[in-house]
Amino acid sequence: MPSGQLRQFSGGREGYVLTGEGPFDVVDLLDPAPAARVTSLADQHAFIRAFYGLPG
Repeated sequence: MPSGQLRQFSGGREGYVLTGEGPFDVVDLLDPAPAARVTSLADQHAFIRAFYGLPG
């Protein structure tokens, strides 16, 4: 999940890996990843809503 500041510093290429409690790792969003670690955009949005306690 990119923050506004991180998005500005990295030109939109980096994001945080949200795992529950910080500090969060920063990763290049365009780096290759193992298929087992990739999820759908819908799953990512559902996780973010749950992470921040937002309604689904």
